Amino acid sequence: METFIPILMMAGVVFGAFSLTYALNWILAPRQNLKAPVKREAFECGNVSPDPGERRRYIGFYLLAIDFVLFDVEIAFFYPWAAAFGQLERQTLVFVAVFLMILIAGFIYAWKSGALELE
Repeated sequence: METFIPILMMAGVVFGAFSLTYALNWILAPRQNLKAPVKREAFECGNVSPDPGERRRYIGFYLLAIDFVLFDVEIAFFYPWAAAFGQLERQTLVFVAVFLMILIAGFIYAWKSGALELE
């Protein structure tokens, strides 16, 4: 139990700081009148925006962006492996081969399902 006391104290300090800043923001923040129609319009350099900002977006773009982030992060894991390749054991090659097979399977699935197409 003695080892958890510093962790609990730090959690208390973090929670207290969060609560204090949240309370100060609630007390000191100016209140906005969101009922005025001008407050709901998109603001662009002082000019009235021709675009209402509430249009539908094509979901394929977001799927492609998620796929890019996923594969980009997975490829980033290969850099440390390649940098230390000469110092690693043979079993590491097996693990990387399995990881690469999972990566390729995910890429093939994304390709076949049409997630890489923007049209």
